[in-house]
Amino acid sequence: MFNKLIGSKVANIEIFGPIPKIAISFSNGLRVVSFMVEKGQPQWDLLTRHPKIGSLSVKKGSLYVEKPSS
Repeated sequence: MFNKLIGSKVANIEIFGPIPKIAISFSNGLRVVSFMVEKGQPQWDLLTRHPKIGSLSVKKGSLYVEKPSS
């Protein structure tokens, strides 16, 4: 499944819901959506290889940006 994402570009990113979920749409029409079926916090992160950007995740039900390491 994930091999189909190789070479495609991110077309859109949505964050939605009371406990943040993320939906990523790609240029080839595929879409990846996070979800959680148990009580508790969702566990997802958006990571980058660029050292100056940091990462995005969910902590205590809110979006959290982890600052990049120096």
